[in-house]
This record gives sequence, C-alpha cells and structure tokens, in this order.
Amino acid sequence: MWFVFGLLLVSPQHVFGQSPVFGQCGGQGWTGATSCASGSCCTPSNEFYSQCLPCDGGGQPTTRAVTTTTGISTTTTTTPSSGSFKWPTFSNVKIFGPGSNFKAPGVLYPRTEVIGNTLFATAENYNPFPPVSPIYKSTNGGLSWTHVTDVKDTKNGWGLTWEPHLYVLPSAIGQYPAGTLLLAVDSVPTDRHAYNIDLYASRDQGVTWNFVSNIAKTNGRGDMYEPFLVAFQGQLICYFSDGRDSKYSQKLTHVTSSNLVNWSANVDDVTGSVQSDRPGMPTVAALPNGKWIMTYENGKNTNGKLDFPIYYKIADSPLNFLSAQGQALKATDGTVAGSGSPYVVWSSAGGGSGTVIVSFAGSGDVFTNKNLGSSNSWVRLRTNAPGSYSRALRVLPDPSKLLIVGAGYNGNTLNSAVRADVISIS
Repeated sequence: MWFVFGLLLVSPQHVFGQSPVFGQCGGQGWTGATSCASGSCCTPSNEFYSQCLPCDGGGQPTTRAVTTTTGISTTTTTTPSSGSFKWPTFSNVKIFGPGSNFKAPGVLYPRTEVIGNTLFATAENYNPFPPVSPIYKSTNGGLSWTHVTDVKDTKNGWGLTWEPHLYVLPSAIGQYPAGTLLLAVDSVPTDRHAYNIDLYASRDQGVTWNFVSNIAKTNGRGDMYEPFLVAFQGQLICYFSDGRDSKYSQKLTHVTSSNLVNWSANVDDVTGSVQSDRPGMPTVAALPNGKWIMTYENGKNTNGKLDFPIYYKIADSPLNFLSAQGQALKATDGTVAGSGSPYVVWSSAGGGSGTVIVSFAGSGDVFTNKNLGSSNSWVRLRTNAPGSYSRALRVLPDPSKLLIVGAGYNGNTLNSAVRADVISIS
C-alpha cells in the first residue's frame, strides 16, 4: 500500500515541482524538486541527501548554513530555524546489550544510518540460533534508543549471521525509491558450507523488511565478509572481502546493480602482493573534489603472525580503486593506525575541504585530515570513546557532530553493550 501511495504522488511532483513524501528534495549535485508535498518538510540527512519527511513525524525544514571564522580556523555552523532539531554531544549511551543467554562476544560490529532526525543502529548479536539483525532507532539525537524490529533470514534458513550494514538510498534505484533503508548482511550456516551476502529493504523506516536479492555467494571455495554499500550514478555498489579466488587468501572486490536484483561480475579493488596477504574490511567515502577514499586493513603475514595496519586509497571513481596506490595511515605525531577494522567518513565541517575522519580498532581516538586525504596531513583527535572492533562512524545532519558507535572486541569475553558517543568536529 505504501508503494502504491508513493506512485500516486508522482504526478503532483511533475505538475507543481514538488517531491513526494519520502522523496529526495536536495543534496550536493541534486537538480530535482526542492519543495515537498503538503504535510512534509525537506529534511537534510547529510551533505549529499535531503528527504521529504512528514512534518509531524520528525521532519524539519532545511536549516540555513552560515560560515563563520574564528581566529585561524574556519568552521561551518548551522543556524537553526524555529523549532529545528539541535544535535547533542554525549558520552557512553547504551543502545542495546546481549541477553542473558548470549554467547561471547555477545554484541559486535555495529552499523548506523540516519533519516532526517532519526538515527538507526544494528549490530551482530550472538543470540541463540537463528541469529537476526536487530534494528534500533533514536529520535532524540542518540540520547536514548528503542527497539524497532528484528530482521530475520527469510531466504536461506541460516540466520543473518555477521556484519550487518545499513544504508539509505539517496536516490531511486530500480523499484526502490529514495529513502529506502537497506541492510546488507552475511548469511552463513553453522557448518559454514556456504557464505551468502544478502540484501534486505525497508520502505517504512525500518518497521518491515523484505528480502531483495543475493548480492554474492560462495562458488564452492572460500568465504566472504563485511559488505559496504555506496550509491553511484544510478547504481548500488557493494564492496566486500572476498576469499573465493585461489590466487589470494583474501582480496577486496565489488559488484554493482542498477535494480538491486541483478548483480554484475566481480571487480577487484585491492589484491595482495603474495598469496597469504589478507586485505579486508573496506569502507568508502566521497570527497568534495570528486574523488573517493577507501580504507581497509592490509593483513600481512609477518614471521608467521598476521598484522593488520590500516591503509587507504584515493581514486577518481568508486568503481576503480585497483589502480590507485595504497598508503599506510600515519599521523603527524608518528602514531601508526593499526589493529584493523577501519571506518572512513567525510564531514563538511573543518574548513574549505572539510574533514576526512578514520576510526580503527587500535585506538579510541580517530585520525582526521583537512587536506582531502593528503598523506602528510593526518592528525590524531582524542575522543572519550573506547577502542572497539569495527566501530561505526556517522556524520550527523549537523556536520560538526560525529556519532561513534562501538561494541567491544571480538573474543571470548561477553561485551556489555553497543555504545554510542557523539563528539564535535571543527
């Protein structure tokens, strides 16, 4: 019924130059309608995407950006309109934790998204079989969270096992409109005889979910992990760690789809120089100069021990990282980013080029770069958040605010909670 209603709103969009409820109404590069159908407000989610949300359901009119200069640094702030939402900073808010019957590590590998002023979160959870992907939301900037639903495996009967990734479509792809909330996740049976990366979609902001397609599956050899989604030029890209190619212990690859149902052949993004190399855990962000940055752990077998220094690549296109040169991530104070599981985002705050921000498992701090990822410009930024395996970063609609969500480390200890912190970026 929701989808039919959305179709009925298409005609007014063309007649009056308005976007329908839940349609796109702004963002960097957007050339379509910038006003919304009656009862909805154009609400920014990030620099690249604004959406028409019901005004009585959390939507807020677009705020006016004002650039101010203080001393030697230039920062972008937002002057809120009457009644607009103010994003708070805070430390150590519990999103959810393991149940009494969970096995170690309990909770792990969180991921987040934002639609208007509503935050969404999920994480691996080691509950009794079959595993699910729980969806939580916050409507007060992350200060408190409520359980929405559990996304269940409706295709394989194995459960949704590992590495759930949330993503909001910034524009329509195939039958799925802008604002659709996606979940890419590993579905793996207990005996691990197969690995599937599957895609689920919600058209009602996380309340109900449907299986969409299988993005990738094992071909009788190897495994696959850590899907990461990016929309680009009318298609959805899914990056992941790929252990199916016998030439490599693991490599980074991606596939694409123009309808979310049919997926392309694999394209390599990072391959090792020797068979035992295990590059893994890709994350990708767009930069304001039209380039793209990918971070990954560059797993190396050194004297019989795997090390996981953090590397990054900068490419002209998110479809062609393979030819870009990989660089080790090192701060100006000499600190080397290590222990794997990086996450990269870009914020417009922090000057004319904005700020690239990278998290990694070896520290509770993050590395920032105000020079579009230049190798000699990484600065260590202290945070109040603890280190964690595969923390998630999220630049909030106020680009001076950064959400950090972690859940502890992968091991034999039961992690106590999926934890949220919000810090300021300037």
